[in-house]
Amino acid sequence: MEAITGTSSKVATEFFTQTIKLIAEVFTEANYVFVEKESFPELASYLNRLVPLLKELNKRDISNAENTFLEILNQQEITREISHALSLIPFSQLEISASMMQELGQLCESMQSV
Repeated sequence: MEAITGTSSKVATEFFTQTIKLIAEVFTEANYVFVEKESFPELASYLNRLVPLLKELNKRDISNAENTFLEILNQQEITREISHALSLIPFSQLEISASMMQELGQLCESMQSV
Protein backbone atom coordinates (compact mmCIF):
# COMPACT_ATOMS: atom_id res chain seq x y z
CA MET A 1 0.00 0.00 0.00
CA GLU A 2 2.88 2.35 0.77
CA ALA A 3 4.20 1.98 -2.78
CA ILE A 4 0.82 2.94 -4.20
CA THR A 5 0.51 5.93 -1.87
CA GLY A 6 4.06 7.00 -2.69
CA THR A 7 3.35 6.77 -6.39
CA SER A 8 0.09 8.70 -5.99
CA SER A 9 1.93 11.43 -4.08
CA LYS A 10 4.53 11.67 -6.85
CA VAL A 11 1.82 11.90 -9.49
CA ALA A 12 -0.01 14.56 -7.48
CA THR A 13 3.20 16.55 -7.01
CA GLU A 14 3.90 16.38 -10.73
CA PHE A 15 0.31 17.38 -11.50
CA PHE A 16 0.50 20.45 -9.25
CA THR A 17 3.91 21.43 -10.61
CA GLN A 18 2.78 21.14 -14.24
CA THR A 19 -0.49 22.98 -13.52
CA ILE A 20 1.39 25.87 -11.92
CA LYS A 21 3.70 26.05 -14.96
CA LEU A 22 0.73 26.05 -17.34
CA ILE A 23 -1.01 28.79 -15.38
CA ALA A 24 2.17 30.87 -15.58
CA GLU A 25 2.23 30.32 -19.35
CA VAL A 26 -1.41 31.38 -19.73
CA PHE A 27 -0.73 34.43 -17.58
CA THR A 28 2.24 35.42 -19.77
CA GLU A 29 0.61 34.62 -23.12
CA ALA A 30 -2.63 36.45 -22.27
CA ASN A 31 -0.90 39.68 -23.26
CA TYR A 32 -0.38 38.45 -26.83
CA VAL A 33 -3.95 37.44 -27.68
CA PHE A 34 -5.56 39.17 -30.65
CA VAL A 35 -9.20 38.18 -30.12
CA GLU A 36 -11.26 38.60 -26.97
CA LYS A 37 -8.44 40.67 -25.49
CA GLU A 38 -10.38 41.38 -22.29
CA SER A 39 -11.31 37.75 -21.63
CA PHE A 40 -7.85 36.21 -21.59
CA PRO A 41 -6.28 38.52 -19.00
CA GLU A 42 -9.35 37.94 -16.82
CA LEU A 43 -8.93 34.17 -17.22
CA ALA A 44 -5.23 34.49 -16.45
CA SER A 45 -6.06 36.48 -13.35
CA TYR A 46 -8.44 33.78 -12.10
CA LEU A 47 -5.94 31.05 -12.81
CA ASN A 48 -3.14 33.02 -11.17
CA ARG A 49 -5.18 33.15 -7.96
CA LEU A 50 -5.11 29.35 -7.88
CA VAL A 51 -1.32 29.18 -7.77
CA PRO A 52 -0.94 29.73 -3.98
CA LEU A 53 -3.51 26.99 -3.32
CA LEU A 54 -1.75 24.59 -5.68
CA LYS A 55 1.61 25.34 -4.08
CA GLU A 56 0.14 24.68 -0.64
CA LEU A 57 -1.43 21.41 -1.79
CA ASN A 58 1.86 20.41 -3.37
CA LYS A 59 3.53 20.62 0.06
CA ARG A 60 0.97 18.35 1.75
CA ASP A 61 0.38 14.62 1.76
CA ILE A 62 -2.85 14.34 -0.18
CA SER A 63 -3.12 10.56 -0.44
CA ASN A 64 -6.33 10.60 1.65
CA ALA A 65 -7.71 13.50 -0.33
CA GLU A 66 -7.41 11.48 -3.52
CA ASN A 67 -10.02 9.00 -2.26
CA THR A 68 -12.31 11.86 -1.22
CA PHE A 69 -11.93 13.44 -4.67
CA LEU A 70 -12.85 10.15 -6.35
CA GLU A 71 -15.89 9.81 -4.07
CA ILE A 72 -17.05 13.31 -5.03
CA LEU A 73 -16.66 12.52 -8.73
CA ASN A 74 -18.66 9.34 -8.23
CA GLN A 75 -21.43 11.26 -6.42
CA GLN A 76 -21.55 13.78 -9.27
CA GLU A 77 -21.94 10.97 -11.79
CA ILE A 78 -24.75 9.46 -9.72
CA THR A 79 -26.45 12.87 -9.57
CA ARG A 80 -26.32 13.13 -13.37
CA GLU A 81 -27.75 9.63 -13.74
CA ILE A 82 -30.64 10.45 -11.39
CA SER A 83 -31.31 13.61 -13.36
CA HIS A 84 -31.34 11.67 -16.60
CA ALA A 85 -33.75 9.12 -15.10
CA LEU A 86 -36.05 11.93 -13.88
CA SER A 87 -36.08 13.50 -17.33
CA LEU A 88 -37.35 10.23 -18.83
CA ILE A 89 -40.50 10.18 -16.66
CA PRO A 90 -43.51 11.36 -18.72
CA PHE A 91 -44.77 13.89 -16.18
CA SER A 92 -47.19 15.44 -18.67
CA GLN A 93 -49.07 12.12 -18.84
CA LEU A 94 -49.23 11.91 -15.04
CA GLU A 95 -51.36 15.05 -14.73
CA ILE A 96 -48.76 17.00 -12.80
CA SER A 97 -49.22 20.77 -12.62
CA ALA A 98 -47.29 22.99 -15.02
CA SER A 99 -45.46 24.71 -12.17
CA MET A 100 -44.35 21.34 -10.75
CA MET A 101 -43.17 20.24 -14.21
CA GLN A 102 -41.21 23.48 -14.54
CA GLU A 103 -39.60 22.95 -11.13
CA LEU A 104 -38.67 19.38 -12.04
CA GLY A 105 -37.20 20.60 -15.33
CA GLN A 106 -35.07 23.15 -13.52
CA LEU A 107 -34.01 20.52 -11.00
CA CYS A 108 -32.94 18.17 -13.79
CA GLU A 109 -30.98 20.96 -15.49
CA SER A 110 -29.16 21.90 -12.31
CA MET A 111 -28.41 18.26 -11.52
CA GLN A 112 -26.99 17.77 -15.03
CA SER A 113 -24.63 20.69 -14.58
CA VAL A 114 -23.09 19.26 -11.39
